[in-house]
Amino acid sequence: MKPKNFLLERDKKHAYIALRYSDEHIYNLAFKLGMQDNGFDKDMSGKWFECIYDYTCVSSEAEIENYFTEEQQQICKIASTILDMISYKMLFFYGDENKHFGIIVKEDWACEKFCQMLDVMLPLFYKHQANEQLITNDMLEQKKKLENLLQTSMEIVENKEPDYIFRHGHYIEKPEDPNIAFGECPF
Repeated sequence: MKPKNFLLERDKKHAYIALRYSDEHIYNLAFKLGMQDNGFDKDMSGKWFECIYDYTCVSSEAEIENYFTEEQQQICKIASTILDMISYKMLFFYGDENKHFGIIVKEDWACEKFCQMLDVMLPLFYKHQANEQLITNDMLEQKKKLENLLQTSMEIVENKEPDYIFRHGHYIEKPEDPNIAFGECPF
């Protein structure tokens, strides 16, 4: 991870520093620090920051979506447990099915808590080994067609090496052009 991987996302309603990771056509991860207008406490807007984790599966194949979502949920459960143990000066909120969670924190603690979230979450993703190899019905169908074409039988051999399924993506980098407008920021 490098400084160019951190993005500034802002408009009239919100402002975030974001770290985005993507494995195209499978999933997107986002880690964001910032605030939104009339967010957690409408009377104290600007005093409370959000540290947000968001997972989105973008695969159109149900088997792939289920596989990656289940693996991601295992990571989220571990991360939530660890972050809950070090929850001094922060308040958790959870979204649907552990695909989204956040931490509400006063501005004085925002950067420290965001760094703690990254320190917990990123190693879990990098070192997560899939419980089983992904073999979809489409893959089995392609295997069967190839066997018929070659007049032979083939077997699926699992990798001997561990499959770190969340290492195949890349960080989204900020645009090279510094003149790209990001919009107005309300804060």
